[in-house]
Amino acid sequence: MPRAGRLLLILLALVAPAAATPVRMFAVGHKVRVDDGVTYQSFHDKMAALMDAGFPGRASLVQAGVDDVASHLFPADAAALVVFPKDVGLVAALIGSSGAAARAETTAVGAIAALFAPYGTQYDCYNTRYPGQPPVRPLVLALTDTLYRSFYETFRELAMTHAV
Repeated sequence: MPRAGRLLLILLALVAPAAATPVRMFAVGHKVRVDDGVTYQSFHDKMAALMDAGFPGRASLVQAGVDDVASHLFPADAAALVVFPKDVGLVAALIGSSGAAARAETTAVGAIAALFAPYGTQYDCYNTRYPGQPPVRPLVLALTDTLYRSFYETFRELAMTHAV
């Protein structure tokens, strides 16, 4: 074994292992409804109802029998990670009047395609600025404001409220 390899093994043997903090993980799975992406408020309320069984009006937002996360969090938890499915991002992209045509589509592909027209100005700007990209990349950039306001603000609030 080369000298550098032996030295590396010796150093690794002398290094103390890092202390690990246990992390509790929660994976949220739910029925994705287009109605949850009509307004910023409807998006927020659906995600908040999934997090907490005590959320007002939860029965109209979450199908019967779905558990929540908040009731399983413990004050002694050093860290908790809550993961939502990627479909949540698509619903967030459909919010508002710009997403109305997309919400009327019957497939995800159709919904994504229907977003190009209402976000055309922004799409063209990003497509010009970053030429040669696959078409969906400038579209995601065009959706930045909508996605930030819905996705980031909602999940930031939920993370802070539930200390996750």
